[in-house]
Amino acid sequence: MKKLILLSLIILSGWSYACVCMIIPNPIDQFNDYDFIANITIADTNIAPKGYDKQYYIADIKINKLYKGRNVKQLFVDGHLWKKIGKKSVRSGSMTSCSFQVTPGENYIVFANLKTGKYTIGSCNPHYIKEEVYRDRYDRVKETLDFVEKNKISSKLLNDYEVVKRNKQKGDYSRFEQFNNIDAKSKFAALEIENDEQGNITNGRIIKGFGNDSLDNKILEDLRKFYKVKKRSSNDVSVTIEKKIFFLYYYPKKKKNQTSIMSDFIL
Repeated sequence: MKKLILLSLIILSGWSYACVCMIIPNPIDQFNDYDFIANITIADTNIAPKGYDKQYYIADIKINKLYKGRNVKQLFVDGHLWKKIGKKSVRSGSMTSCSFQVTPGENYIVFANLKTGKYTIGSCNPHYIKEEVYRDRYDRVKETLDFVEKNKISSKLLNDYEVVKRNKQKGDYSRFEQFNNIDAKSKFAALEIENDEQGNITNGRIIKGFGNDSLDNKILEDLRKFYKVKKRSSNDVSVTIEKKIFFLYYYPKKKKNQTSIMSDFIL
C-alpha cells in the first residue's frame, strides 16, 4: 500500500507541472523555422507504427491549403491516444503535461517540423483552431498566410527580426501605443522595411495598408525615426539582414470603455 501511495504521489506531482512553451508573437515571422505549414482538417486519429508509438500517434488529415512543405495525408502528433482495436484498448504516444490532442472534424492552421522523417506537431508548435472563441486569431493567421502566398513574398523577408524602439528604457514594454484609438479599415498592414548594419530603419514602403492614408504614412515615418530591427530574443548589436516584411495588426475595441490597439503580435 505504501508503494502504491508513493507511486500515486509521483504521478500527481508530475502532472502538477503545466506545459511551458516559448511565446511566439507571430509564427509567420519564423516561416523558415517550420517545414510544413498548412490549413488542415483532422479526418481521423490512429495508432502510430511500431518504433514511433512510444511518443506519437497519427492524425489523418485533409489539406485545405498548403503554404509550405509536401502534400501529405498524415501528421505525427506528440501526445497520446487510446484506440479500441478489436476488444482491446491500445495506447499510442506518451502522457505528459505537453500532450497534444486533436479531434476528428477539427480545422487547424498548423506549423509543423520534420522529425525522424515525419512531419510532427506538438503543443508548442503554433496551431490555430477554427473555433468561435479562437476565431479572430485563426482568421488573422489565415489572412496573413494568404497574403504572403498571393504576393509571392520571399521567405528571406520573413525573418525572425523584431521591430523595437531605438532608445528603449529598461522596464519599458510599450511598442506602438501612439497608434492606440486610431481607426483602421483593415485587420493588418504589411510593410517592407530596409535597415543598415546597426538595425536602423532607413527606408520602407507599404505593401498593404490599413486603409487610412494618414495612419499608414505616420507608421512609416515613425518606423524611420524611432524604431530599429534586432534579432528576436538576442542582445546582438549587429544585424545580418537588409530587409524584412513587418506585419502590424489592428485590434478594435470590443467595449466602449476599451482602447483599440496596434500590435505586431497575433493576440
